[in-house]
Amino acid sequence: MKRLGTAGAGVVDGVTEIAASPLVLGVPQAQVAAGDAVDAARRMGRTWRELFPDASGATTAPTISGGEGVVRADPTVSAPARLATYALYGDERRLASPSTARHDVERWVDKALDAGAYPIGDDLAVLCRQRTRAIAAPGGHTPAVVLTEQALVRFNQGRPLGTGCPAQHAPPAAERLQAFYPSDSPLLFRTVARLRWPAAAQSPAVRAAASAFARWLVDAEEGRRALLDVGLRPPGVTAATPVDRANGALFDWPFGRVRPLHELVAGEQDRALGVYLRAHRPGRVLVALDASGSMREPSEDRRRSRFDVAVDGVGRALERVGGRDEFGLRTFSTLAANSRSIVPLGPPGAAVAGGLRAAVARIRPSGDTPLHQAIRQGAAQLRGGSGDPLRALVVVTDGQDTSGRPPPAAAELSGVRLYVLAVGDADCAGSPLDRLAQDTGGDCYDTRTDRLDATLDRLFTALWKGADR
Repeated sequence: MKRLGTAGAGVVDGVTEIAASPLVLGVPQAQVAAGDAVDAARRMGRTWRELFPDASGATTAPTISGGEGVVRADPTVSAPARLATYALYGDERRLASPSTARHDVERWVDKALDAGAYPIGDDLAVLCRQRTRAIAAPGGHTPAVVLTEQALVRFNQGRPLGTGCPAQHAPPAAERLQAFYPSDSPLLFRTVARLRWPAAAQSPAVRAAASAFARWLVDAEEGRRALLDVGLRPPGVTAATPVDRANGALFDWPFGRVRPLHELVAGEQDRALGVYLRAHRPGRVLVALDASGSMREPSEDRRRSRFDVAVDGVGRALERVGGRDEFGLRTFSTLAANSRSIVPLGPPGAAVAGGLRAAVARIRPSGDTPLHQAIRQGAAQLRGGSGDPLRALVVVTDGQDTSGRPPPAAAELSGVRLYVLAVGDADCAGSPLDRLAQDTGGDCYDTRTDRLDATLDRLFTALWKGADR
């Protein structure tokens, strides 16, 4: 049992490595060419920087796949994505410049994310979208995925991919991911952290049971088998079912030297993340704020209306804007005076962030809720302008559409991610907007007005990255 650390200050009593999983590029079976060259490429025959152009379409003559693109989770929230980004940008001797990283890597990832309406989120969110597409159109143009071997095995088994993506049948054969093991991939370790609380909260028996469980996972055959069953590689165990060819993996890995995660010190990872933040495309975000009569209702704190809380939350979220990002605000209601552009799309600047309350001072929420029309108008507005930013429409509403018009068709939202923040009487679950938002790569959030600030902050951080680029 390998100990990585012990207590000292705090409540961590010790950390033990229990298993590992290599970082891989998962390519759909339909796009993997046959032949010895491909088999050699799968077995640590090429680096991340050599494999990526083939899979992403950055080369006009792919040799290992159909070049349908590569998707990757957000490196700011995903350790596997962050480590793959480090490998794609170079190494500790020389990382790519932000402009080179944008040209060689990020623009291709963005293209694949947009084409498949993948969410801007963590590994499970990206894989869940991959599964949805694989089932809906087997043999289609699904991209390769950056992920761990464990996640690849579980995807191919049809296992659950987080709470929002329950177990399904295994994907069609053409969509099963085949693992390519780049020669410069790091190895991700899974650990058990044992906590030591005061005796009043943690008895000696509980503490002993925690230590015994960690030892069982590493030393007992049944424990190691349990780790293997969930797609991990316990130390000293030759991987077998389910980490095998039937599930897209190569059981006799490693075929060369891999880099353990702890060899990539935090400083190196931070430098790569800094390059990513500067190479990341700007965000063009339009907020559509419900100004119908129900938004006059008091919020949970009873001190402000729902409308006032939403305005204040948007104002604070503007602190996340970067130097190249754009922001716009419009309100909507059946009352003409309340359905207009408040802040035109563009770089907001300090004046807009500080003067948002004054900009909406004349709005008195009233009228009904033409929600579907507001979404159509917002999407059309976002598609204007130059460049290739991440386009996002953020709708804050407390009700359902009252116009009687149908929800927007998918084509009307092409190229725009829709995020709906439902407060008050609004409800995402089972609504047409919930599925519509997810199909754009966005989402629908059921929230309360007293939690709206935190929801907006997380969303704007994901869209803008909170970096001064």
